[in-house]
Amino acid sequence: MGDYHYTSPVHVQAKIEACLNQGITTMDQADIHGGYMAEEFLGDAVHAASQEAH
Repeated sequence: MGDYHYTSPVHVQAKIEACLNQGITTMDQADIHGGYMAEEFLGDAVHAASQEAH
């Protein structure tokens, strides 16, 4: 997720939705992926989505 220019929570949420719509239900978030930022980008997106749900 961190290998792209669009790492805002909204863009990451869209990437997650696209994966889910294609049947992809797992994502490898090893710390080395995305310049060591992939987990943070994913966490920010999940947090933002949870805030929207309230």
